[in-house]
Amino acid sequence: LRQSPPDDKAVLVPAASGGVGTLLVQLARLKGARQMIAAAGGKAKLDFALSLGADAAVDYTKPDWPARVRDLTGGEGANIIYDTVGGALTAALLEALASGGELVFAALGRFGLAASDLERLIGRNQSLR
Repeated sequence: LRQSPPDDKAVLVPAASGGVGTLLVQLARLKGARQMIAAAGGKAKLDFALSLGADAAVDYTKPDWPARVRDLTGGEGANIIYDTVGGALTAALLEALASGGELVFAALGRFGLAASDLERLIGRNQSLR
């Protein structure tokens, strides 16, 4: 969290009920995230993330979850997303990322963005770390 302080920003953490995700939810809350949104698969995992301090939770096994993130953020999207999952999920995360937002990628070996995804990222003034 040193690279991207979440203070006064909407933060999205996928896999929020996993080992790294639970830590990120709590750290983002501690560092002053304006809104902490957890993403996980299934009610039990979402409830667990909420118990850790998330303001809202979305089920990323549902096809409309990026739109739900946008709804939760007043149409803006998350300012910071910590991606510890990678693969096909990363492209979907870009749909939930605010214009000018930052995707912090930490899923080594599972980078799944195509050139068209990167062009869209640049076009929306988003950054990838």
